[in-house]
Amino acid sequence: MLHELPEKTIESITHVLLFCERRAALRDFAGHQPGNRRKLSVCDEIAKRIAPRYMYPVEFKDGDRPVAQEELIEMLADVLRSIPDEEAFLMASKLEDQKRSTASMIASLMASRAKAAFTMRQRDNQAEMLRVDDPASKPYGEEALDYQRRLGALFPRYRWKRTINIHMPDFTGYDLGVPFARVWRDCSKGPAESWQWECTAQRDRRLNSLPTGGADITRQAARDAEDYYDALKRLNDIDQT
Repeated sequence: MLHELPEKTIESITHVLLFCERRAALRDFAGHQPGNRRKLSVCDEIAKRIAPRYMYPVEFKDGDRPVAQEELIEMLADVLRSIPDEEAFLMASKLEDQKRSTASMIASLMASRAKAAFTMRQRDNQAEMLRVDDPASKPYGEEALDYQRRLGALFPRYRWKRTINIHMPDFTGYDLGVPFARVWRDCSKGPAESWQWECTAQRDRRLNSLPTGGADITRQAARDAEDYYDALKRLNDIDQT
């Protein structure tokens, strides 16, 4: 998402994070029909999740004064509130092209306003991004190998397919053709739990733990759901062969 021009970096960050926003928040922003039941109060919530991300790759100044993140949050919230009802409604569309057009409009407006209001420059975060000053960190080649080994160890025991009629990253697990769990991505949960899972199988005896959870990668979330389902089958004396 980094570009040579800081305004392009802001535009890219805004566009990507709007696509990662929670579906409920986007529905409140869009309304149920153009201009109907739109909750503009959600603009502040969305802005609080997106605007602080600008400050890592870009430095903002108003004259000699550093710009506070609250100013960027308020600016993005104003941009979101200014979007006409017809364009805002497209953010809840299942058609990616329609959603992308409004996200691009919001991102472009935010970049233009920031460029007009502040002096911006790209931060030099190369050392921090490469972590050359951290002697405890592994080289990225070793991290990549560790990640591949982890994926191999988490190979699914059941069959998983993309959930029908849902255009976000969302998968359903099947045991002999019968759905038993779902895994989906929710970026609002943070990197450690960005993949949510839920065991939807119903049995007479229930486990004491909740049938939901979160993980950092898809396969870990699927494995957690599979482990819960297998434990549920054992509790109910169901053959697992």
